[in-house]
Amino acid sequence: MSFLSIPFFIFITIVILLLQLIRNINGKRYLLLLASYVFYGFFDLRFPVLLFLLSVFTWAIGCRIGSLKDLGRDAAAKRVAGIGIACQIAVLAFFKYFNSFQEFFFRKTAGDGGFLRIAIPVGLSFYLLQAVSYLIDLSRGRLEKSSPLSKVMLYVGFFPQLVSGPIVKAHDFLPQLEHPEPLTRARLSYGLQLFLLGALNKLVFADRLAVAVDSVYSAPAAYSGMSLFIASLGYTLQIYFDFASYSDMAIGVGYILGFDLGQNFNLPYLARNPSDFWRRWHISLSSYLRDYVYISLGGNRKGKIRTYINLFLTMVVSGLWHGSTLNFLFWGMFHGLALIVHRIYSRELIGRGKAKALSTGAENGGLRVNAADGSLATGSENGELSVKAADGSLATGAENGAFSVKATNDSLASGAENGGLSVKASNDGLAKATANDSFSLGSVLAAFLSITLNFLLVSFLWIPFRAETLSDTLLILKGIFTMQPGIVYYYVYTLIFLGILLAVQIYAAIRSNSKSPWKPFELRGFWGKFFICMEILAIFMFANFGNSAFIYSQF
Repeated sequence: MSFLSIPFFIFITIVILLLQLIRNINGKRYLLLLASYVFYGFFDLRFPVLLFLLSVFTWAIGCRIGSLKDLGRDAAAKRVAGIGIACQIAVLAFFKYFNSFQEFFFRKTAGDGGFLRIAIPVGLSFYLLQAVSYLIDLSRGRLEKSSPLSKVMLYVGFFPQLVSGPIVKAHDFLPQLEHPEPLTRARLSYGLQLFLLGALNKLVFADRLAVAVDSVYSAPAAYSGMSLFIASLGYTLQIYFDFASYSDMAIGVGYILGFDLGQNFNLPYLARNPSDFWRRWHISLSSYLRDYVYISLGGNRKGKIRTYINLFLTMVVSGLWHGSTLNFLFWGMFHGLALIVHRIYSRELIGRGKAKALSTGAENGGLRVNAADGSLATGSENGELSVKAADGSLATGAENGAFSVKATNDSLASGAENGGLSVKASNDGLAKATANDSFSLGSVLAAFLSITLNFLLVSFLWIPFRAETLSDTLLILKGIFTMQPGIVYYYVYTLIFLGILLAVQIYAAIRSNSKSPWKPFELRGFWGKFFICMEILAIFMFANFGNSAFIYSQF
């Protein structure tokens, strides 16, 4: 059942009305659980069976983990969690790689028959990661106790983000089941506006770009190098508009139903480097990989070489999660190499010689301070901050990277959410180190250059993500760099949409101070109503009502 279909509009309207009639929290939970399985059953009646079995297995393992922890047997609880997670990943690997395994070893295509073909359940990659999150959070103590079966089933299968995310961690979602937010006019307005924005991005931008991208990528040898380059830029825009649109609609629906599913995109094409890009793109997955893969591997706690290896392996896992072909493996590997190169450049080359300077630290907002008086502050990978001043005072900071430190000498340091730092000492002196050190022509040009170079890097790395085979990837790259002759096809909307996206993202960055990419309009005033009407008009005038499948639903 697609979000952009009449059956879904009927379905969600019924669910919202029934939720308002049911006053009991448990009744609301069971209604949402039933709705989730009905929603999933629309894709294939077999899929809810797998979802149910996986949820029951996850709940049973969780109960065992909880009972062992109650007995103080934490080591045994971790072993049980490891076994459960291994079984969950085995399920994903079976469905995701079984067909590729057959084709690789038996050189068979889909039409040759004789071998079992496995249908990959829609959304399996997403809801299985949530099942894994539940077991990890239990074993790490981020959940105080195991949850009832109905709650685990609803967490794993909550329908707004069931198919393509966002991926919500167990310790973020399960507490919301206790006290879901009631539907108010403000929540309804916010959710509907976010859903409308997603529909606009999908129907007007993503699906129109798909027509041109599909045409060029279906026969890359026939098109000129510049046509291949323009089509690759088109896919860079298409995958953003497509995936962000699903996330916006899912978050909007979840918000109306009383749940906060988090943020999944934050102006990703304004990123200045690979690390910044992964803080802004598919935030729910990148934060998941950071918390459950990168940190589990040791993060940056075991030296530089291990840090680089852990970064690389984390991105390889990301590539394998996306798909079973070599294209996705190489996509993950090259993103891992990009992160390593940037880390070496920023930490080893640029950071060297700044022992007395204030600098922002860890990739996810951790902060590191080495002051002239020898005081030291280090930020851990999860954003927590510990500060030990020269006089031995100690303070700890919050997970979002903001912190405040009051040492015994009454000096005060405070950090904003964007990583900026201000220091006020007892002599009332004030020092600031922000992401934008100073507003000057040089800094603007440097920012523009870094954003452009990173955008081009990301665009080239999207090529193996989109190309059908590795040979097509090499053919496209060769055609671009050699500027091969061929059919000239410049899709004018690619450049128009690129200009629109950059203008909107720059405006959003200025309006929100880069903290949130979008804010709802105030519908009581003229401009709010005007922009909503313009969005609806644009959808009716320019929407492409062809194939409405979302790109990430295949993963």
